[in-house]
Amino acid sequence: MDPFTSLGIASNILQLCDVAWKLSSGTHAVYSSLNGAAPSTLALDAVVESIADLARSITDATRSGVPPRLKNLCGLSAGLATDLTAILIKLKANQPKKKWQSFVVAWREIRTKSQIKEFTDRLQLLQTQVVAELQYLLV
Repeated sequence: MDPFTSLGIASNILQLCDVAWKLSSGTHAVYSSLNGAAPSTLALDAVVESIADLARSITDATRSGVPPRLKNLCGLSAGLATDLTAILIKLKANQPKKKWQSFVVAWREIRTKSQIKEFTDRLQLLQTQVVAELQYLLV
């Protein structure tokens, strides 16, 4: 057998083992939790909810004196947080303590990991800019 073919087969086997391990550990984490979601999902959901509430309170129409740029950034943050919340809802089991539901949620976590990373990176960038705008207002 060609050495490159052997290396390719070994690489594929390792990838399969990695996915199987992630799926198994994810299923166990979801099954073990009381609310049918992995602890990382619950933590991210709490942070996103907090960001959305804060952004909505800043963009509230009754607040005067808030610069338009800051309102715009907060509006974008709130919209992004809403989109991320919609994804995170799918990462919670409808029926906690069911093995099949835990498996499905773990599979969804693996498939949406890059999408969640993209959303959190964009949200972090927006929040950094919001902090910069607030610091500018304090000067």
